[in-house]
Amino acid sequence: TKPTAMQANRLVAGFALGSMLLSAPMAAFNTVLIPQTVSRLSGINRVTDLAMLVIAGAIMTFLLNACIAVGSDHSYCRFGRRTPWIVSGSVLAAICMAILSACDFLPWAVFFWLATQAAYAMAAIPFAAAFGERIPDKFRSRADAYRGIGLTVGQLLGAVVAVLLIRTPSVAIRLCAACFVVAAVVVVLVLPRERSSVELRSRAIERHEFFSHYQMPKGAPNFVRVLVARLVMTAGVSLTGVFLWYIVLYAVNGGDVDAAVPVMAAVAVASFVGGLIATLVLGPVADHWEDGRIPSVLACGLYIVGLAVPCVAPS
Repeated sequence: TKPTAMQANRLVAGFALGSMLLSAPMAAFNTVLIPQTVSRLSGINRVTDLAMLVIAGAIMTFLLNACIAVGSDHSYCRFGRRTPWIVSGSVLAAICMAILSACDFLPWAVFFWLATQAAYAMAAIPFAAAFGERIPDKFRSRADAYRGIGLTVGQLLGAVVAVLLIRTPSVAIRLCAACFVVAAVVVVLVLPRERSSVELRSRAIERHEFFSHYQMPKGAPNFVRVLVARLVMTAGVSLTGVFLWYIVLYAVNGGDVDAAVPVMAAVAVASFVGGLIATLVLGPVADHWEDGRIPSVLACGLYIVGLAVPCVAPS
């Protein structure tokens, strides 16, 4: 259906707020809270244990993506296909985070962190699908820009709050849980109500629907090159992002938390500024070159410079 002007504004605001509220707690955890929790419970094996935790989470999310996407596509209820998944995933993530805040045993902390990631996927994947389905082409670019800003602001707020509350991590984790609850409320109250999916023609889930998510597209020889390029690019970004708190705390400040807090807060602000600039210039830059490889190569070059400068001139 064609949304009214008020519904269009609610869609833009709802997806922007939802992106902010879903990204903030995950940014807080990924940047500071999980590395610090692993460090507190693991001790000298913190680096290896954090790496194993990230690997386990990545594999689990990779396998769950198809299950959640297919399950959401085949949801038939009066609240729609996406809304029940977003609300239940957000609430479940909040519960898992609240339990995680009280864990003093590393295996239990790992278990509830993986459960949190699964719950987050339950909310995030249908949320992304809902954006594609409900935003008309006429104002998709405006909605996408505001969603990008919400995502960037959420990452900044999550990282900064986690750093400032690093002395009381249980409080920070409970705030993250509250963010997920508010995200569920936003989906219900701010976004226009999703139409019932009961009247949709129900059909059985077929096996190929799961496997199609992991199949290489046929007749697209360049896809493998893009896949490999994105694989190594993501690996490079993850190597810095996953261990950033350890780099700032132990390599730069010798384990002094009080000295690391302002540095990490500055890093979070720098990430916000960089992400905001990227959101604003991405469109004009992409329009300037017909060949998308050129800005991609230039961006990789800038990333290499950013990694090389502190190595050449430590500060």
